[in-house]
Amino acid sequence: MLTDICRRAAAEFDDRAAYLTEAGWGITYAELDRAADEAAAGFSARGIGTGDAVALVMASTVDYVVVYLALARLGAVTAGLNPGLRAREITACLDVLDPALVVATADLLDAVDEDRFPVETLTRSEERRV
Repeated sequence: MLTDICRRAAAEFDDRAAYLTEAGWGITYAELDRAADEAAAGFSARGIGTGDAVALVMASTVDYVVVYLALARLGAVTAGLNPGLRAREITACLDVLDPALVVATADLLDAVDEDRFPVETLTRSEERRV
Protein backbone atom coordinates (compact mmCIF):
# COMPACT_ATOMS: atom_id res chain seq x y z
CA MET A 1 0.00 0.00 0.00
CA LEU A 2 2.77 2.47 0.92
CA THR A 3 4.57 1.69 -2.34
CA ASP A 4 1.38 2.35 -4.30
CA ILE A 5 0.86 5.67 -2.55
CA CYS A 6 4.45 6.73 -3.23
CA ARG A 7 4.19 5.76 -6.90
CA ARG A 8 0.89 7.63 -7.31
CA ALA A 9 2.40 10.70 -5.65
CA ALA A 10 5.44 10.50 -7.96
CA ALA A 11 3.17 10.35 -11.00
CA GLU A 12 0.87 13.12 -9.82
CA PHE A 13 3.35 15.53 -8.22
CA ASP A 14 6.49 14.53 -10.18
CA ASP A 15 8.87 17.49 -9.79
CA ARG A 16 7.29 19.07 -6.69
CA ALA A 17 9.21 18.90 -3.45
CA ALA A 18 8.34 15.89 -1.31
CA TYR A 19 10.83 16.73 1.42
CA LEU A 20 12.73 19.91 2.22
CA THR A 21 15.67 20.02 4.62
CA GLU A 22 16.69 22.75 7.03
CA ALA A 23 19.72 23.30 4.79
CA GLY A 24 17.40 24.31 1.98
CA TRP A 25 17.66 21.43 -0.47
CA GLY A 26 14.95 18.96 -1.20
CA ILE A 27 13.93 15.83 -3.03
CA THR A 28 11.01 15.67 -5.43
CA TYR A 29 8.36 12.97 -5.41
CA ALA A 30 9.85 11.45 -8.57
CA GLU A 31 13.38 11.51 -7.11
CA LEU A 32 12.11 9.95 -3.88
CA ASP A 33 10.40 7.16 -5.83
CA ARG A 34 13.58 6.47 -7.84
CA ALA A 35 15.81 6.62 -4.75
CA ALA A 36 13.56 4.14 -2.94
CA ASP A 37 13.73 1.79 -5.95
CA GLU A 38 17.53 2.02 -6.03
CA ALA A 39 17.84 1.45 -2.28
CA ALA A 40 15.40 -1.48 -2.47
CA ALA A 41 17.58 -3.08 -5.16
CA GLY A 42 20.62 -2.69 -2.91
CA PHE A 43 18.87 -4.19 0.11
CA SER A 44 17.53 -7.02 -2.02
CA ALA A 45 21.07 -7.75 -3.24
CA ARG A 46 22.06 -8.04 0.44
CA GLY A 47 19.38 -10.68 0.87
CA ILE A 48 16.76 -8.53 2.60
CA GLY A 49 13.20 -9.54 1.78
CA THR A 50 9.71 -10.18 3.05
CA GLY A 51 9.47 -10.46 6.81
CA ASP A 52 13.11 -9.56 7.54
CA ALA A 53 13.53 -7.17 10.47
CA VAL A 54 15.76 -4.18 9.76
CA ALA A 55 16.73 -1.67 12.45
CA LEU A 56 17.12 1.97 11.47
CA VAL A 57 19.59 3.83 13.70
CA MET A 58 19.38 7.24 12.11
CA ALA A 59 17.78 10.63 12.55
CA SER A 60 14.48 11.47 10.88
CA THR A 61 15.91 12.81 7.62
CA VAL A 62 15.25 12.27 3.94
CA ASP A 63 17.58 9.25 4.19
CA TYR A 64 15.24 7.69 6.74
CA VAL A 65 12.29 8.21 4.40
CA VAL A 66 14.13 6.67 1.43
CA VAL A 67 15.32 3.66 3.46
CA TYR A 68 11.89 3.14 5.03
CA LEU A 69 10.17 3.23 1.63
CA ALA A 70 12.78 0.91 0.11
CA LEU A 71 12.33 -1.67 2.85
CA ALA A 72 8.54 -1.42 2.62
CA ARG A 73 8.81 -2.26 -1.09
CA LEU A 74 10.61 -5.46 -0.15
CA GLY A 75 8.11 -6.39 2.57
CA ALA A 76 10.74 -6.01 5.29
CA VAL A 77 9.76 -4.95 8.80
CA THR A 78 11.44 -1.75 9.96
CA ALA A 79 12.19 -0.81 13.53
CA GLY A 80 13.24 2.80 13.94
CA LEU A 81 15.43 3.24 17.00
CA ASN A 82 15.60 6.64 18.62
CA PRO A 83 19.03 8.11 17.75
CA GLY A 84 19.07 9.74 21.19
CA LEU A 85 19.35 6.38 22.95
CA ARG A 86 22.63 5.41 24.57
CA ALA A 87 24.69 2.61 23.02
CA ARG A 88 23.65 0.09 25.69
CA GLU A 89 19.97 0.96 25.11
CA ILE A 90 20.35 0.51 21.36
CA THR A 91 22.09 -2.81 21.97
CA ALA A 92 19.24 -3.94 24.23
CA CYS A 93 16.71 -3.07 21.51
CA LEU A 94 18.77 -4.90 18.90
CA ASP A 95 19.04 -7.95 21.17
CA VAL A 96 15.24 -8.16 21.28
CA LEU A 97 14.78 -7.39 17.59
CA ASP A 98 17.54 -9.67 16.28
CA PRO A 99 17.62 -7.79 12.96
CA ALA A 100 18.74 -9.20 9.63
CA LEU A 101 20.42 -5.81 9.13
CA VAL A 102 21.06 -2.55 10.96
CA VAL A 103 21.10 0.61 8.85
CA ALA A 104 22.95 3.41 10.64
CA THR A 105 24.36 6.76 9.70
CA ALA A 106 28.09 7.20 10.28
CA ASP A 107 27.49 9.66 13.12
CA LEU A 108 25.53 7.00 15.07
CA LEU A 109 27.62 3.96 14.17
CA ASP A 110 29.44 3.96 17.52
CA ALA A 111 26.16 2.99 19.18
CA VAL A 112 25.97 -0.28 17.21
CA ASP A 113 28.06 -3.35 17.99
CA GLU A 114 29.25 -4.27 14.48
CA ASP A 115 30.69 -7.55 15.77
CA ARG A 116 27.20 -8.73 16.77
CA PHE A 117 24.96 -7.23 14.09
CA PRO A 118 25.27 -6.86 10.33
CA VAL A 119 25.47 -3.14 9.56
CA GLU A 120 25.00 -0.98 6.49
CA THR A 121 26.47 2.49 7.07
CA LEU A 122 25.02 5.51 5.29
CA THR A 123 26.62 8.84 4.63
CA ARG A 124 23.88 11.35 5.32
CA SER A 125 22.45 13.15 2.28
CA GLU A 126 23.15 16.51 3.88
CA GLU A 127 26.85 15.61 4.02
CA ARG A 128 26.88 14.51 0.37
CA ARG A 129 25.26 17.72 -0.85
CA VAL A 130 27.48 20.17 1.00
